[in-house]
Amino acid sequence: MVTKEDLAKAILDLGVSMDKRHAKTEATVEKVAKLIGNISNNQGHIAEEFFYNSISANPTLNGIDYDFTDKNITRKKIWY
Repeated sequence: MVTKEDLAKAILDLGVSMDKRHAKTEATVEKVAKLIGNISNNQGHIAEEFFYNSISANPTLNGIDYDFTDKNITRKKIWY
């Protein structure tokens, strides 16, 4: 026969087990999110590099001729 103490201990053990699984699942989700973010950033860099190389090789886009190309330029607009 199962006593109240046995049942209480089983419930506590289950809670501890679920907490450990939750922590492991949370860590896995964080790793996957970081990986997806890195993949997304990498694809953006590849697209930028492709566009830069294409426009450098043929500086015309939609009938517009460009005199020069710049790479990795940072611009900031100051709002007042």
